Amino acid sequence: MPQHVAFADNSRLARNKTPKPRITKRVKDAIDAIVERGIAYNEAAAESGLTTRAMRLALERPHVLQYTLSYTVHEILAAWAQQQQRKQGQEAAEARRGG
Repeated sequence: MPQHVAFADNSRLARNKTPKPRITKRVKDAIDAIVERGIAYNEAAAESGLTTRAMRLALERPHVLQYTLSYTVHEILAAWAQQQQRKQGQEAAEARRGG
């Protein structure tokens, strides 16, 4: 006689299902800082409360990489240009001070 338990025949299927990979808020915040403000990944990790190693390991995961690549090329290039302008400004200020 079959068991009269709901989903008794499908329980094996439910146990073998894996949840969709998720990205934590800290990792998302760090990636956003990297792309939008153009800072290094270790600085972004520290700002969002992650260790450098945890951030590096997160960036190796395929779903995190996909989130990173979801930014358009334009956004990435704009962030890079801002970073370069910031560096040039700092170098000019140092040259004026003691150069």
